[in-house]
Amino acid sequence: MTPARDERSKKAFGLAFPVLSAFPNGKKALMGRLSEKLTENPLLADFRVILQAMPRTVRENPRVSLKVRVDETGSVVICQPSDEKRKSIAQMACDQSRAHSFEALKTQEGTPVSYLRRVSVEFVSEE
Repeated sequence: MTPARDERSKKAFGLAFPVLSAFPNGKKALMGRLSEKLTENPLLADFRVILQAMPRTVRENPRVSLKVRVDETGSVVICQPSDEKRKSIAQMACDQSRAHSFEALKTQEGTPVSYLRRVSVEFVSEE
């Protein structure tokens, strides 16, 4: 098996989690209930962005999920919002993720590699 390649034709690494959901008798799936619990937990955000004033749309849904590529030095080089409907707030989250330093990963041989990951950003009020 050969690893995936990034836009520079270098090996790229990341994780994929296949999910199978079932909805017996019209009941809410277990994953749905779990994801609700996870989004309520403030400890699961990768980092927080403090705003002086929270717009109503952000206050109603303060988390943004991003898909990023981290290069060999731990810097974010590509950032895309997971939800295309929240582009303006996602752009702010992408800008903040580029200022953040992530762990640089290496192969068993010690060669630095780029990788793909999801990043959760939570917006909080300064108050």
